[in-house]
Formats: sequence, structure tokens, C-alpha cells
Amino acid sequence: MFMTEPMKIKKILAVVFLTVLIWVWSDLALDDTDDLTQIPIEMGGSSDPALLVSFVDDVGQLTERITINTVKLKGPAVRIGEIKRLERSNLLELHLALSPDQEGFIEPGETTTRLTSIVKENPVIRGLGLSVESCVPSTASIRIMRLTRKLLPVRCRDETGTMIPDGQVMVTPATVNMHVPEECLAAYVTLSEDDLNRARGDTPIDKIPFVDIDGRKKVAKQSVEVRLSEQAPQLERQLIAGPKFCLVVDPVIQQEYEVRISNVQDTVLSSIYFKGTDEAKRAYQNEPYHVELVVDNRKPGQQAKFLQYRFPREFVEKNQIKPWDRPLNKIDFELVPRKTSSAAVTPP
Repeated sequence: MFMTEPMKIKKILAVVFLTVLIWVWSDLALDDTDDLTQIPIEMGGSSDPALLVSFVDDVGQLTERITINTVKLKGPAVRIGEIKRLERSNLLELHLALSPDQEGFIEPGETTTRLTSIVKENPVIRGLGLSVESCVPSTASIRIMRLTRKLLPVRCRDETGTMIPDGQVMVTPATVNMHVPEECLAAYVTLSEDDLNRARGDTPIDKIPFVDIDGRKKVAKQSVEVRLSEQAPQLERQLIAGPKFCLVVDPVIQQEYEVRISNVQDTVLSSIYFKGTDEAKRAYQNEPYHVELVVDNRKPGQQAKFLQYRFPREFVEKNQIKPWDRPLNKIDFELVPRKTSSAAVTPP
């Protein structure tokens, strides 16, 4: 019995359809892997303003963000291929975040969370049907702190961390309400060189105060206006030619090691720059030493450290003298154990 032409066509189409299904099934059944690297994860905010939930980094500091070094994914080759394509095109946006409310972080103290679980719940990973084999690190440390609402005075400082005396700056309002640890006594604003110049004008500048909680910056919900008073000193670029150098060595290190510097005169600049008033320059010029090398690391062998200014304390406290924009020179030196050396430490 012969098949009609339409029946032949239907049979051919059915065979083609089944073949395609087999190919697709085979492709989906074939697993592949991919490693995602340097994936950031953010800590969300708590609905309770009196709770601060933070990650704890490797050195014990609080932070809002950590980085997962490696995430190993496994899944169908076609899906792994898709996520690799997104990576190559810089279109892979995972937006990993941890919600304190969803995790039930309400009791003060320390805990840990599994990073694998957070990655698994990501919409992109779930949408592609991928499994998370492992994360490095696999867990993250969490610290939950109970805060107190306090009225804090606002203090100002420059980019070097030097406090600007209250008599030289006007802040409006002078205080802000914030949820902070009980021991916190003030909120701060940091003024750049440009901020300082603009704050001397007729229009005050807006800044948002903050507090530092074990390394984590927490900002206020309101801004303040900052204006420098007329008596605030204008710091000019100053120069000292032939600065005098001194060596400062930790006493314990001095007992065990000799500090050898090959040639201080070739290393120290013939002149140094700083910012200050003319009065501060005169006082600094009269100091017995202008720069110092502080040796406080018990590490034998070759080392290098930046020189430090030896500013007169009185003018530092009055905010009339500051370092220049670039650091001083580095000094190369060597710590030699005294048991193998017959020389003593001889400051230049």
C-alpha cells in the first residue's frame, strides 16, 4: 500500500521534530560548570532604625559590603553558556543582597550566614536553572548592634583628619539626631580643600554629618550648612630648605637591631613643602628637626618607609599647619641584628 504525498510530509516532519527534541534534550542533559569571581554582596537596611547589621571583614572592621571570591556554578551546558556570554558582555548583574529582616537579625551579637544560600536565591541564577556548588568564602560573619538615638554636636575636620577648631567654623544646625552607639559623642563632616575655599565665601556649603562605627560609616538623615568664620587662617604653600632629619626608633627594636641608612642626604629632599601660616612657618623653621623616620616594625632586613613631618604641636592644634598634598620621600633602611653587628645606632 502506498502512502499519499501528505502522509509522507507528515512523517518527515514528525521525524525532524523528534530529532530536534533529542538534540535539545541531549544539550540540556549535558552539564557544564563556570566560576564567577569577585562578586559583591550588600547588607540591606533593617526596618528598625535602632539596629545596625553589618558584615565583619577579615580584620574585624564593620562594613556594608563584602566580596565573594569565587562562586562555582553547575548546570545545563546551554545555560552555562548563557551566563558566560553575559560575563563576556559585562551584562551579568547579580545584585546580591542580604536582608536583615528576612534573616531575622534582631538580637544584638555575632552570628554567621551561609553565602551559598544567598547566591542560590538570586533571580538570575534561579532563572537560568543553575545550581551553586560552592562559594569561597562559604560563610560571612555578621554583627548586630543595638543603637541609641542621641543628639550629637557636629565637628569639622579636613581631609588629613585634623580637627578644625570650633571657633573657626560655623555649623547650622550645630547638632543632629542620629542612632549611634551609646559611647558616640559627636558626628563629623570632612571638608576637602575645595570645600574649605568655598566655605570662606558668602554662601555656606551643605555637608552630611556621619559617624564611624568600628570602620563602618553611618550618615545622618539631614545635612548641615558649614561656613568658615572670618578669623579662620588662610594656609599658604610654605617651603623649608635643607630640612633637618632625625631617626626615631622603638626602644625594644633599638636594643636588638642596628638601623642602617646608606645615605640620608641623597634620600631626603633638599627642601620640603607644607601648608601653613607665616607664623607657623617661623615656628616650624625653629624646630630642632623638621622630618623624621619612625622605625617601629621588628622586621629584619631591607625596608622602606615614608618620612613624617615634625610639626610644632601648638600650630597643629590651631589648624595653622598641614602636610603638603604629596607625601614626603621614602627612606630605604636595613635592620641588622646586634649580635652580628659591632656598630651602634647612630642618628644622623
